[in-house]
Amino acid sequence: MLTTTVCRPTVVGDLPQAQQNKWQMCRKILCNLYKGWRAPDAPNN
Repeated sequence: MLTTTVCRPTVVGDLPQAQQNKWQMCRKILCNLYKGWRAPDAPNN
């Protein structure tokens, strides 16, 4: 799955602040994408 290769929550605590911010943004984007894919009224394309 995309989330395991792009954003790994297990390493966030060990990252410098800038990297944590990047990861949080990435996670938010992926989360929104996932919700979009899973939405029942989303177009199937």
